[in-house]
Amino acid sequence: MTYDATLLSERSLLDQVAKTGFTAEVVAADAREPAKTATPPTGEAPPFFTAALATAGEQGKPLVVIFSAAWCAPCQRMKKETFTDPGVVSRLERCVVVEVDADRHIGLVKKFGVAGLPDVRLLLPDGSAHEQLLGFQSPETFSAALDDLLGRLNPQP
Repeated sequence: MTYDATLLSERSLLDQVAKTGFTAEVVAADAREPAKTATPPTGEAPPFFTAALATAGEQGKPLVVIFSAAWCAPCQRMKKETFTDPGVVSRLERCVVVEVDADRHIGLVKKFGVAGLPDVRLLLPDGSAHEQLLGFQSPETFSAALDDLLGRLNPQP
């Protein structure tokens, strides 16, 4: 989130957020900083994404695209609980995984229509959509979604 410090003080903004029942913290003191580091929205995907998609196609592996942000509590929880789970780790080893910082890669956020975080897209090797997972996913839920994706590519008789 960015705001105009000439119209509203940082303290006022934090107080207004608290009144809604949510918590907030300042992660960048200079409101201009995210704009400097963000990738402007264009029609082209960033090179890291294009490379991951090409690798998925070449290797016949699914592509797991994880949209997250440093300020997103459920995203950080998934990093700590879900993505470190041994069952999830073993399944992800059979995929091409790319994490997209939603604050930096606005073009990809818009291209995929990301409206909230975390947002995980499970794509087939050709880049077509298989499933979208919204919000926090437990290791069990995420493993089941990966099993479904991997099973589609390697059906068991």
